[in-house]
Amino acid sequence: MKIYVVGIGPGGEEQMTAAAREAIDISDVIVGYSKYIELLDSLIDGKEIFTSVMKQEKERCEKALEYCIQGKTVQSGRNFYDQCSKGGSGEVGPPDCGI
Repeated sequence: MKIYVVGIGPGGEEQMTAAAREAIDISDVIVGYSKYIELLDSLIDGKEIFTSVMKQEKERCEKALEYCIQGKTVQSGRNFYDQCSKGGSGEVGPPDCGI
């Protein structure tokens, strides 16, 4: 169980970093903003997907942590740390959930 926190770049699959592509490939679940997830269409076939609309970053963070606690590998966007760190401490989630 692990959460990969990576951005998908400016939008085109060809502009995505190798690290982002690998995180998507090995993840069981993709969590993110619905408009951005739509851009990943060809890369996420067969994956469990959780999306939400703008301004729902906290909800996405909590869902990513929930999936991780269930033992799943998750890819989430770069806002994950901003919304999930406890009081700005940089500490995020349970210790057994590698981030």
